[in-house]
Amino acid sequence: MSIVETPETPSDQQVSPHFYTHSALFSGFARMRHMWKIAIPVVLINAVAQALLIIPSSTGGMTALFLLTVIVSAVVLLASAAFVQAASIEGALAHTTWSEVAQRVRSCGARFSITIVALAVLVILGMLLSPWLGLAVAAVCCFVTLAAMDGEANPAAANFRTIAARPVRWVVTMVIIGAVALVLWLLLAVNWFFIPTPAGSFIATTVCGIVTWWWSNSLALIYLSAKAARTETSEQV
Repeated sequence: MSIVETPETPSDQQVSPHFYTHSALFSGFARMRHMWKIAIPVVLINAVAQALLIIPSSTGGMTALFLLTVIVSAVVLLASAAFVQAASIEGALAHTTWSEVAQRVRSCGARFSITIVALAVLVILGMLLSPWLGLAVAAVCCFVTLAAMDGEANPAAANFRTIAARPVRWVVTMVIIGAVALVLWLLLAVNWFFIPTPAGSFIATTVCGIVTWWWSNSLALIYLSAKAARTETSEQV
């Protein structure tokens, strides 16, 4: 009697245990140990830079110094985001190193920068029309910067392929992230009310950096899981 093997069809319920188990957010938090030596210094350097850069801007006025601090702040934030997202990809399955993360940033940093700037513009334009529209754009495009850092030629297409492959996981994760973001926003408002100083900026930026690092890890696990499922399917065909 011959046994015919039927290839498994990837679904939202069949997820490789190598990436995450029941919750991508829990797994993403656990995987933070894989890249803390990279992410923690990056988060702290960014927090110190942002705190120091608000000092010149506190004088008020659209001066050349103010514009310079805004540009430097944006560049530091962009570099920090690049290293954190590269670390999320490199450290998804095992501990990663500075050299591995730096190599990924060198290879995909330009594409990532263009993608994240374009996404920021779309979110801001959406926010100008309606806050809900801006949030919807951010949620629908949540994998696009990871895809860019992963070297995808078309990050937008990879983003939507990931959502199509993991629709339930995407919705649940976005709802939880949205709830956490709301609580975080309220706490940061209280922080800035009582500590409207560089120290308050350092606290806020550090907390935001750690939380967004956690979210980046979680989304990277979903993205890589969907990508692995597509690869397995193409190999079986």
